[in-house]
Parts: sequence; C-alpha cells; structure tokens
Amino acid sequence: FFSMGLFPFLFIVLLTFGHAADVKGAIDLDSVSFPKIVGSSHFDVLVKFDKSYPYGDKEDQYKEFVKTIGQAPGLNTVLVANVGVEDYGDKKNDDLREQFGINADDFPVFRLFPRGSTVPIPF
Repeated sequence: FFSMGLFPFLFIVLLTFGHAADVKGAIDLDSVSFPKIVGSSHFDVLVKFDKSYPYGDKEDQYKEFVKTIGQAPGLNTVLVANVGVEDYGDKKNDDLREQFGINADDFPVFRLFPRGSTVPIPF
C-alpha cells in the first residue's frame, strides 16, 4: 500500500499529529522534525511561527483558517504546521526562528514553503 520510502515520512507526520491537539488539522514541528517535513516533495507547507502557547483572537481566527484549509477541495497538498518558539529555559525552536530571520515581536509569522523547497515565501 505505501512505498517503504514514504513510510518514515508518514510515521513522522502521524507522530506529530498527536502533539497538535490545540489546533486541529495542523502539526507541530520542532528543530528535528522541521527539516524532515519542510522541503519534501509531498506537500506545500504553511508554517506558523508563534510563541509556544498562543491565545486570543488571532489564535481563534487561525484555528478557523486551518479548519477551512483542511476542508477545502483542491488544497489536499497543503500541510499546515506550527512552530512554537520559547524565549525561556531551553529556548525550544528559537534556532528555527533565527534561521528564518523572524523577530519574536512580530508573532505570529507565517511562511509558505513550496513543495520541494526550503526557501520560504512570506505569507
């Protein structure tokens, strides 16, 4: 049913769905999983860089947006992902924020990574 080359990719995607309970339809990425998903030849990836625990009106609108994308015909090749950045402790995913030149004061920040590319398009 699945080619063995696709199995590791699908396994990672399935694992990360379990951690994205706050935004149904989006996966959480970190410094390890990001390069395995973004740049693949399987999906265009819309990534939201934000603080680890976002809240408020913008977050509510984002959840509705993700739900709409998930149900839209013709958008089944778009994967929506979250990168939660922490500015304390271990500074989780701060390296990704720096890699893409994102200022934490601008959160949330969106980047679209076209299929097969690691070069983002500001969104």
